[in-house]
Amino acid sequence: MFSAADCRKVARQALAGNWGWAILISFVSMLLSVGVSQYFSDLLDVAEQTIIHHVPFYFPVNWNLLWAAISFLFCQVILLGAALFFIQVVLGQAPHVKVMFSRFSIWPKALGLYIFMGFFVFLWSLLLLVPGIIASFRYSMAVYLMAENTDLGIREAVNLSKQMMQGNKGRLFCLYISFIGWALLSVVTFGIGLFFLAPYMNAATAAFYLNLQNRVTLADAPQPAKDQPALEDVENTVEKTTD
Repeated sequence: MFSAADCRKVARQALAGNWGWAILISFVSMLLSVGVSQYFSDLLDVAEQTIIHHVPFYFPVNWNLLWAAISFLFCQVILLGAALFFIQVVLGQAPHVKVMFSRFSIWPKALGLYIFMGFFVFLWSLLLLVPGIIASFRYSMAVYLMAENTDLGIREAVNLSKQMMQGNKGRLFCLYISFIGWALLSVVTFGIGLFFLAPYMNAATAAFYLNLQNRVTLADAPQPAKDQPALEDVENTVEKTTD
């Protein structure tokens, strides 16, 4: 099984020559995710103002709310496409940006998966924060599974994810924690580092997923071109700085 360092190594090798599309897809995914988080706060604000001011069934157009609603509806189907993109990158293929939109044929099921997972993570979070985090790790592979297998049902994808993550939730947690140096660098650079951190984490998580299925090893991971800058050298510098 891959360690966190192995997942990062495979991600670096796979991203060589693919950084442009990877950054674009990760940026769009982040925009939609931020929109979803904004959705709930804006919705509550509108509801509160409507009740307080007794304005039944009508309120002015809230563009933030409109964007957040669009994000809520289409976030998951875009995330499925993004997951498929990074799976193909790690497998050594050459995906195009259009892969990000390739799962709109299962849009209702993608939205259902998003709501289903969010609901149960929320329920576990009512107990304490830690159970909610564990639940999110338990369901995390469902997105990748449905991205590759569009015939999977919602509960089937979630159940398969739960099976895959038995004994592996701690490993995924360690993988995410291993990016803390890059996260600090993103803060220092006023968010610019996120443009590189997001695709790096996405590729590493895809490598983690594929390794759970024994479909990717260090031996058959894509090799970086000789003229590509060594991201590993940069990572070593970041890790030494944050030690």
